[in-house]
Amino acid sequence: LSAATALMGSGLAAITLISAALDRSDAEAVRGGVLLWASRALAVLVPLLAGLAVWAVVLRVRQYGWTPERLMAGTAAAVLLAYGLAYAAAALRGGGWMARVRRANVAMALVVIALAALWLTPLLNAQRIAVVSQIARFERGAATLDELALWEMAHDWGHAGARGLERLAAGQAEESELALRIADVQKHGSAYQYRQSIDARRLPALSAQLAERLEFRGAGMPLKPGAFAEVRPYQVEAWADGCKRSLPDGRAGCVLVWGDFSKGLANVRQGMVLYLDGANRTRVVFVRVRDGVVEDVDTVTDAVKGDWPELDAGAIARVMDGDFQIRPSWDKALWIGGAALMRGR
Repeated sequence: LSAATALMGSGLAAITLISAALDRSDAEAVRGGVLLWASRALAVLVPLLAGLAVWAVVLRVRQYGWTPERLMAGTAAAVLLAYGLAYAAAALRGGGWMARVRRANVAMALVVIALAALWLTPLLNAQRIAVVSQIARFERGAATLDELALWEMAHDWGHAGARGLERLAAGQAEESELALRIADVQKHGSAYQYRQSIDARRLPALSAQLAERLEFRGAGMPLKPGAFAEVRPYQVEAWADGCKRSLPDGRAGCVLVWGDFSKGLANVRQGMVLYLDGANRTRVVFVRVRDGVVEDVDTVTDAVKGDWPELDAGAIARVMDGDFQIRPSWDKALWIGGAALMRGR
């Protein structure tokens, strides 16, 4: 649940409660000083909730640009802020505040009707505004190619999205990554297929980066140049990113340890890949390698904890320095400090 949604929901609930308490006239409004004063105090607080909702939308737009959904959220937050300012002004002006709130409700109802009509005209074309915003962010370097909303332009944002793709494609070389992605997004009917086509192009470069920096420990055959062709691209990317990160001594943050960890696997080499994540923690996965090619990836558990391993960056340094053992637990485990890493079940 986003902060803006929660704040707008709270603001709308407050407006509903106030309107229900005041009803159609002073004679039909709630009785009792406590309820009336509570309603009046709530009316003063509505602009605070609405103002925070507007600010939450502004922050999101600054970070990611406009989309039709964010434009709708921004419009709703602005309407709530207008409601809140009208309510607060009515409540703070002294006597007759309930009648002023009722008149504000009528005025704001007309404003909402006008805005709803405006959304049906070219003056407030949410898809066009979103396309212009997203392309502008990309062209000035505020968004990467991965963050550019190509799928939405092709499949969700109608004619404005199609024109946006034409603008992006203009002047691009046919072999450029942007041109290839535009062709892919227009060709594929599902977001999954589109992402698969992108990953297929990225995999060779990621695999080369990984093969260049990945270190090995233990007795095992070397990996072939295309060793990671069968591994899911997101996994290869995670390993390659880990290798790009450095240990305190400057060594790459990844290592593969060979070992016969599981008795149930025959005619394959087994290993564990340790790599750094973005939080400077060590992640571990189990790999099966046949003829120098990684054919499968599995999870790893810590037999001592009986749960997922929790290792700091020092675990990779210890492995690289030879400070580890491969010895039996029920199968064989990679022992690093007090952790016993085993293939997941």
